[in-house]
Amino acid sequence: MTHLASITLGSNIGNKIFNIKKAIDYVSKSVEVKRISNYYETEPWGYTSKNSFVNAGIIIETICPPAELLVFLKQIEKKMGRVRTKRGYQDRIIDLDIMTFDHVKLNTINLVIPHPKIAERKFSIVILKDLFFDEVIPGLNKSAQELLHQCEDKLKVQMINEV
Repeated sequence: MTHLASITLGSNIGNKIFNIKKAIDYVSKSVEVKRISNYYETEPWGYTSKNSFVNAGIIIETICPPAELLVFLKQIEKKMGRVRTKRGYQDRIIDLDIMTFDHVKLNTINLVIPHPKIAERKFSIVILKDLFFDEVIPGLNKSAQELLHQCEDKLKVQMINEV
């Protein structure tokens, strides 16, 4: 049985666009990438940094259950040089987050689906709008346009044209 999952990618260290493309390439070696969003320059969310982010999103088709998909994505982060510390948000070479997984709702210690911060982060919603257009976002029962209308996040989200 196959599943559709949406994943956001972010980088704010090094060649950010290259990092996103490299991560998508790693993902595509094991699962089918069905759709890729536009790329966006965004301000850091949840912490202060002089480094802006490049963010994008993908929809993939996978046979993996959510927990296995998470392990796969964390392996890619590690392979690309991401170092995790115990403290909160920080600059990173790559970040891969599962946003949605079919219409699954999941709440475990390691994984919450849909991603618990989707509706709070403008960049996540803009990416989901690219991926799902005007459709209802799986697991959220709202379109991206509805979520954008309700979102209070005013941080900059600027489409990047040359990728």
